[in-house]
Amino acid sequence: MRMFSIKNAEFYNEFYNKLNDYVNYVYQVINSSLLNDTDHFYHQFFNEEELALIIIINKVLFQNLIGFFQLINEKISMPAFNALRSSIECERLFRLFYLDDKFRREYMENQNLDFDTVFDRKFQQSKICKRLDEIEKKLREKDIIPLIENLRNHELTHGSAISRLHSELSKWSHCLNVNLLKMYFITNGKIYLGLDDEFDEKMQLCVRKYTEASYLILTHHEDLFHNLYRNENYMNKSKEMLRLYEEYIEYAYKS
Repeated sequence: MRMFSIKNAEFYNEFYNKLNDYVNYVYQVINSSLLNDTDHFYHQFFNEEELALIIIINKVLFQNLIGFFQLINEKISMPAFNALRSSIECERLFRLFYLDDKFRREYMENQNLDFDTVFDRKFQQSKICKRLDEIEKKLREKDIIPLIENLRNHELTHGSAISRLHSELSKWSHCLNVNLLKMYFITNGKIYLGLDDEFDEKMQLCVRKYTEASYLILTHHEDLFHNLYRNENYMNKSKEMLRLYEEYIEYAYKS
């Protein structure tokens, strides 16, 4: 897929395509690991009902991450950006469900099964972020962080780069500021909305940035699955993707 025609397009197309493949690969590896649990890694920590919900939330997260690429491939930018935004919310939820047994119980005991009543206050993003920060604070007090770096929840909560990205994506998703958005859709008197059009330069820069963001969201998710480190093929692909991301930084920020 040739998505970019901006400066360094050849590399950005390579990064985009390989990350697209890598997201699908990681989904298959994690999903298989959760479903099979051949070494009973997950059953040490979760019962069957908890594990079933972990599998479901994981699938929803990857539907959004994979959906981002599929929608961008079709030049459908607004739903793609919304999918990326939803993936941030799913990752926060997944992380809290995975790490906090108290939240797990509350989440599983939610008796609101009416689609007409959808305002579940305990599980709003603001509440999830607050509890993630509380967990990190307790882990730091016990000196577990920075010993175990991948438990740094604050990188996903208020004040973080990903939180700012979530706010930015909300402007796209809800058309909160059409005067801002028109700067990205109108070039030389022509409106570029994707669909039958190619993305213009400004929109390509957005896609480039959000492609990078999808990789960062994915790495936060991968950090929770220590047992994958025993999978040699996964480790090789992960290292190759990291090497490519390091090269991406050189192109995007230093060239």
